[in-house]
Order: sequence, then C-alpha cells, then structure tokens
Amino acid sequence: TYLHPSCSLRFAVLAARSSYAIYNTNLHCIPQLTWRDVQHAVVWTSDWGVLAHNGGWQTNGRGLKFNPRFGFGLLNAEALVAIVKNWTPVPEKTVCLVEETKRSTSSLKSGGSIVIELESDGCIDQNEEVGWLEHVEVIFTANYTNRGALTVNLTSPMGTTTQILTARPRDNSTEGFSSWAFMSVHTWGEGPQGTWILNIQDKTSGSENGSVGEVYLRLHGTRKTPEHMRSNRTYSERVMRPSRVTGTEDNSPLTSENLKSLTWEKLKEKLLQGSSVSSLSDLTLADLDLLMETGQLSNAIQNMAPEEGNNHQMDLD
Repeated sequence: TYLHPSCSLRFAVLAARSSYAIYNTNLHCIPQLTWRDVQHAVVWTSDWGVLAHNGGWQTNGRGLKFNPRFGFGLLNAEALVAIVKNWTPVPEKTVCLVEETKRSTSSLKSGGSIVIELESDGCIDQNEEVGWLEHVEVIFTANYTNRGALTVNLTSPMGTTTQILTARPRDNSTEGFSSWAFMSVHTWGEGPQGTWILNIQDKTSGSENGSVGEVYLRLHGTRKTPEHMRSNRTYSERVMRPSRVTGTEDNSPLTSENLKSLTWEKLKEKLLQGSSVSSLSDLTLADLDLLMETGQLSNAIQNMAPEEGNNHQMDLD
C-alpha cells in the first residue's frame, strides 16, 4: 500500500488480511472458481471512485481504469460476490511469444534511449493464440554500468503506456539484467495485435554506458472472449472523496478498550457512522480479527484518525 509517499509493510500486511477475509468468507462456497476466475472478477468489480482524487489514474484500451499505485482500485466485496454467483469460467489460458522486429540502436548511455518495436499478430491460428490479454511480460537482457539508472516503458498497440521499470537511485549494480522478466496487468482485456513499443532510457546526466541484448514479450490471455467481457465494464459516475460524517451520531473514538464492550451490531453502527480510531496503534491483532468477522475492517481502515506525525503505520505486534 502506497502512503505518504512510502511503502508500509505493516499496513500491507493489514490490507492482505482484509483481502483474504473477503476471498475466504465470500468465495470459498463456489469451489469451481479458479485463481484466474477470481482475478478476472476482481478486475471487473474493483472500485476506483474513493481513490479518484489521487493522481495517476489512466484508462486502458479496454476501458478499465488503473493506477500504478492502486491497481484497478479498491476491492468491492458486494459487487464481487454478486458477479461470481452467475459466473461463467474464463476460457483456458494461452501464452504467445512476440519477438522484436525493429530497434533504433543497441548501445545506450546517460541521457540516451533505445526504442524497440515488437510486431504481434497474437499468434493467430496457432495453439498459442491470444485474443484477450491478461498479463504481459517483458523479458530483456542488458549490460550496463549502473542498472539503477534505467527506466523502461511499454506502450501497447491500443495506446496504453505503462512503466515497467522505474529509476532506482540506490541500485548501483553493474550486473545489468540477464533474461529478466517484468510483468504488468495494465493492458488487461486489450487485444494484442499490432505494434508494441518498448522504450529503455537512462535519464541521468552521468557517464553510464552499456547495451541492450535480446528482448521479447510473453503475452498471457485467452483465445476466446471471456463471457463477462462481451459487454463493456461500467463505472459509477459518482466520484467519492474521503470525508468524515458529522452530526448527532456517536462519533466517539473507537479504541481497543471500548471495542471489547461493543456488540457486533453496535460496532457496525459506529463504523458506518464514521467513528474514528483514536490511535493507529490502539488496536491489537485480536481486535482486527473481530473487525474482519464483522465484515467492517475496510471501513475501520478508511476512518482511522492519523496520529500527529504518524505515517499511517499500524503496530501489529
């Protein structure tokens, strides 16, 4: 989870527990679902509205909204359960390899770039044919004096540009990349036919240099159209912004101590009213388990009141 602007492993653990609770509680009763079915359902139901005020949102060629920090948005448990009740399993996965067809140069130095084109027909009329994308892998080899200076962007035939690799100031390795695979889901649902463009750059002003070797794409997807993709993904026109509920409701801080004295119904009522957690380190793992059992963990996270100078990290010890 990306927060202010640093990654919090502790908060990521909390988010993972919340996601697991949704999957385990609501989807285990549908045993025919595969992990790919769940991925498709999550992509098709995730909600971006509450995160819309954050920068970086794009719309891919299939009409799906995505963000480098937030993926396809927040898990929407209600919509997820609703869609899988009448779910048609996604077709068998196929994998198509795409080799490069043209490049500007193989040499690279500080301030320079290499543009590589890869022409794809989606392996049409072959067993590996891909008509609808899921994951895309970029595999390339590069010898470079400072691999942390390299950035890599991939543009799909439908015009979606995603950053595969960012510059990393602390990565000063001279080992480069050897058949290194980078993966993206930002082109989910797009068609793979056409020209893919890979742009490898060194935006620094130093004296780094090297070369780029073999480059190819590994396209993952399905030959046939998944049933839920026969119609376009629709989004609510209402864009939500985080807010606090005010009024005559009981908005007293939700602490570990008073949590123990609340009934489940009262807990739900307080969370839905916008009651805040007085301290991000107030709640214990047992408290979090209780919140997950009531199905209100995500509400509690969104309504947490940050401590002075705290970067929204929760102590789970």
